[in-house]
Amino acid sequence: MAIKDSIFIKTTSRLKDITFEKKSNSWYLKFDNDISFSLYTIWRLFKNDTVTLISNDHGQQFGLPKTVDLIAGLKSYLDNKILKEIQVEKNTGDLILNFDEKEKLVAYISSMGYESYEIFIDGKQFIAQGGGEIAIFQIK
Repeated sequence: MAIKDSIFIKTTSRLKDITFEKKSNSWYLKFDNDISFSLYTIWRLFKNDTVTLISNDHGQQFGLPKTVDLIAGLKSYLDNKILKEIQVEKNTGDLILNFDEKEKLVAYISSMGYESYEIFIDGKQFIAQGGGEIAIFQIK
C-alpha cells in the first residue's frame, strides 16, 4: 500500500554534483546542506511543465553527431537554481524536486518489487520501496 499523505520538505539548497553509474543505471544528485538523492528509476526533467530531459536518453546517439550527455544537460538546467521543495506523492510515491525557476525533476516508482530512489536529508534516509511505500530511517 502506498503512503497515505504526501510528504513535503522545504529547502534552499543548490546542486553540487551529478554522477551516473552505468553498470547499475543509477543517478546520484548531491546538493548543499547534506541533501542527496539516489535514483534507480526513470526520471524526467520539466521546464514550464514541458518535458525537457528523460533519463533513458543518456548515452543514446539518435542520429546526432555525439551521444546525449544528461549529466551536462542536468547541470545546464539546474546549476545556480534553488531546490525549493522535495515532494513525495501520496498513492504513487513518485518523487518531485521543485526548483525556483519552474523546473522540476520527477522520479517515478517503476517497480512493484524494487526500490526506485533514496533521499538523504536532515539525518534521515527515505527509501521508495516497490509499489510506492516509503521507509524512513534515522541515520544520525
